Amino acid sequence: MNHYRLGLIGIAMLITPIVYLPRFFIEARFTGAIPAIILAAMTGSLISIWFLHSMKQSRGLTVLEVIKKQVPSYLGWPLHVCMSITGYVGGALVLITMSSVTMRFINPTMDIHVLLLCFLLAGGWSALRSSRALMFGMEYWILLCVPLLFFLWFKSVSNTMFDWDAVLMLTDYVKITPSWQLIFVGSFIFTGFISFYVFKEAAKWQASIHEAWMIPLAGVIVFCGFFFIPFGVHGTQAVEHYNYIWMNTADSIQLKHGMIERGVFIYLAVYMIISLLFISISWYSAAAWLMNGVLASAAYSPKKTRRIQQLVVVVMTVVAFAGGHYMNEQQLFLFTKYWFFARFIVDVILVWIVGSAVKRSKLSL
Repeated sequence: MNHYRLGLIGIAMLITPIVYLPRFFIEARFTGAIPAIILAAMTGSLISIWFLHSMKQSRGLTVLEVIKKQVPSYLGWPLHVCMSITGYVGGALVLITMSSVTMRFINPTMDIHVLLLCFLLAGGWSALRSSRALMFGMEYWILLCVPLLFFLWFKSVSNTMFDWDAVLMLTDYVKITPSWQLIFVGSFIFTGFISFYVFKEAAKWQASIHEAWMIPLAGVIVFCGFFFIPFGVHGTQAVEHYNYIWMNTADSIQLKHGMIERGVFIYLAVYMIISLLFISISWYSAAAWLMNGVLASAAYSPKKTRRIQQLVVVVMTVVAFAGGHYMNEQQLFLFTKYWFFARFIVDVILVWIVGSAVKRSKLSL
């Protein structure tokens, strides 16, 4: 079992509160949210298992290497461009959202441009590190953040004021037909790691059967934690009044026997780390898709390739800074929704192309 690949799967699952995914489902709590996540779990898990099965037959190659060897250029080039764009946009959306959250819950009088610049510098610098450095850092930070996150979940559920009736009331809406948009959004929990499969360390060991059942199980657990706990804390009606529902949920957690009195400080620290990990991995992957697709035919020296990669990251940081300056929260929310739709479609196309290419080439273990 490849712990680096599992770390990438975990990063994609844990970033969901920052990209408004719980809010999408909370708004649809009476219009099919629970059936939507069930269908999303089935759809996303099947796509992920198909992808891992295809990559298992590729003898430890990354998805970039499979496309380069087996996919015609007229299909590979547009796919590289789409994957690169969705990767850069996803990292930028997380960066802008995290800057807004930090300003709101730490110091509302702080200039958001300063926060944007700090996150941009940290995320851009990390995206230019080596793949080995990113994987090692991700492994250690995941081991630190996940126990803290589960601790906050436990403190929320074990609170005597936690209303289980508000959670159980949602079962009355299980039979409502959900919208396909909600299924697309929920599928990200199970398929969000696919574009990160450019890391050689993640593809070094072939996928095992354990990962086939671990993805839906872990995804459902993560979704249940992020979706149901706010209902027990705030109630079924009050949850719709919060844009960043989990920040307000963590703010209601009191730590009576520790140096930190409010859980929001732990939660915010955890999600600063996870957000920076997601930004750096997304931008590194996007640069890899771009460099290996659009610029692969040019005979650049390693030094010049490195400079082009740095230039691409700099341009993306400038675009992200401009987006953070001009977009308000409602625009960011809508843009994130459209990004989920585009990401799902691109992921399905990628998995179909890779699966077809591997099958045609008759690669075997």
